[in-house]
Amino acid sequence: MHNMAQIITSLSPIKTLAVDEISSALTYLGFAKPGTGTDEAKWQIRRITKTGTVTVFEFADGNDRYDNVWDDRTSLTYS
Repeated sequence: MHNMAQIITSLSPIKTLAVDEISSALTYLGFAKPGTGTDEAKWQIRRITKTGTVTVFEFADGNDRYDNVWDDRTSLTYS
């Protein structure tokens, strides 16, 4: 099991932001409408990986659609 810092906050009336900082090299960001449950397939999820001086931002399923489940973020495919 890993230490997980998870923050869910409202950015505006339009979006909610969820952050899961797994480590200094791996972070997940989730965006959804306010009130969306973490178990609903209504999230846009991004994975941020850092290797040395290179930081890579990838989308779940390789797209920016709001059709993923935040609770499943670690098992999704990213590109």
